[in-house]
Amino acid sequence: MIDVFQLTIIGERVNVLLTTKSFGEVHPKRDDFATQLGRLNEVTGKEAILFPQLAFTNQFVEGDATQEGNIETFPDAQGNLLEGFLRSPFKADAGISTSLPVGICNGDCPVGIILTTPDSIGQRKLALMHLGLMSMISKTGRTSLIEETVQAIRQQGLEVEAFWMGFGAESCCYGLGHGDDRWPIIEQWQPEMVEVTKGPRQGDRGVDLGIIATNQLLALGIPAEKIEVNEYCTCCSGNAPEDGQHFSNLMRHGATARNAVVAWLK
Repeated sequence: MIDVFQLTIIGERVNVLLTTKSFGEVHPKRDDFATQLGRLNEVTGKEAILFPQLAFTNQFVEGDATQEGNIETFPDAQGNLLEGFLRSPFKADAGISTSLPVGICNGDCPVGIILTTPDSIGQRKLALMHLGLMSMISKTGRTSLIEETVQAIRQQGLEVEAFWMGFGAESCCYGLGHGDDRWPIIEQWQPEMVEVTKGPRQGDRGVDLGIIATNQLLALGIPAEKIEVNEYCTCCSGNAPEDGQHFSNLMRHGATARNAVVAWLK
C-alpha cells in the first residue's frame, strides 16, 4: 500500500494529497503529530500548513502568515508550540491562501478546492473547504460553507476559476436513516434517491455530497464546466469497506484515526 495519494488537478495548477493507513494516523492530539506534520511538509515542499479548526461551521480563515487574531502557531499534544502548524484561533471549516498549503484531518468528509481568478498582480488564491454534510446544510437556516466562501472571494473582486471536490465517503457507503429529520433540507440539493450498498449503513438512503455541492455552486452562478467531482470513495476505496485504504469514521476506526488532505498551488 502506498503512503500518499497525490494528484495534480485544475489544469495541473494545484496539487492535492491524501494519506493512507500505511502513512499512519494524522491528528493534532496524537503524540506523533509533529513527526507526521514534518512528513507532510516534505511532500509539499513547504514549511507550514494552515489547518482550519473544524467544527461543521460556515466560517473560513484567510491568510499567508501568522497574523494576530487570524492565523497562529498552535501547540502539539504536549502543549509546545509546533512550528509549521498554523490554525485560526476560532472555529472555521475553510482556509484561503495565496502561498500556504491548506489541509484538514478527515475521517470521511470530502474537501472542496477552489482556484480563483488572478488578482491585479496576477496572484490566484486557493481555498480548501471541509465539505461534510453539516457544513453545507443547517437545520437553523444558516448559510452553506460553500456560499460563504464563494461570496468572500467575490467581495475581493475575484471569481471561482475552477472547483474540485473529492477524497471523502461516497453514497455507496455514506447515508442516513430514512426517517432522519435532515432529509427535507437535503432534498433541496439532492432530489435523487440512492441507497447505501456497502458498510455499516447499508440500506440507508445515500447522501451524495458531490451532488449537494454541485447544486449549491450552480445556484451561486458557477458554470457546470468549472465544477469537477472526483468519485473515489475513501471509505471503501472501490472495494469492500473493511479493506479500505484510508481511516474512516463510518468504519469506526477510532477517535484519532484521521487521514490528512492537503492542497497547495504549484
